[in-house]
Amino acid sequence: MRSRVVAGSVLVVVGIITLAVTRLTIGGEIVPLIIGSAFMVWFAFTQSYGLLIPACILTGIGLGVVMESVYAGRNEPVVIGLGLGFIAIYAIDRLMGAARQGGWWPLIPGGILLVVGWQNLFYSQTLRLLWPVALVLIGLVLVFQGPRGASQAGGTRPGGPTGPET
Repeated sequence: MRSRVVAGSVLVVVGIITLAVTRLTIGGEIVPLIIGSAFMVWFAFTQSYGLLIPACILTGIGLGVVMESVYAGRNEPVVIGLGLGFIAIYAIDRLMGAARQGGWWPLIPGGILLVVGWQNLFYSQTLRLLWPVALVLIGLVLVFQGPRGASQAGGTRPGGPTGPET
């Protein structure tokens, strides 16, 4: 099972790179993607977590740089690619069956980079207004929802569990 996952992952990475090279006009910007893919293949053979980290980060940056060249100088794809690289560290580690303590750490920088990248990519007048309004609405819901822990955690009302007696 594990060898099929490794072989399949290598084929997916090689296929994506081959598709990118043949379909897009790519020059030197593919270098980080090639280096990241080499680390990915090395990781596939050794299963060393220390190789997974540069493999995913460089592959993510490489995909972002390639997409940046396609989208004519926008830098958001690099940020999004880097975020996806961090998320891939977590995902691949979990797919390989590792149960590391604190293994969720890549989700923090990955999530932040994805939010920042997507926000910058789709930033407009609507989003400029939508974010503060969403924060206010969420805050109001939290304020007016009231405490839920005591009444829902098996607490009793005055007069016993069924309420005041008549």
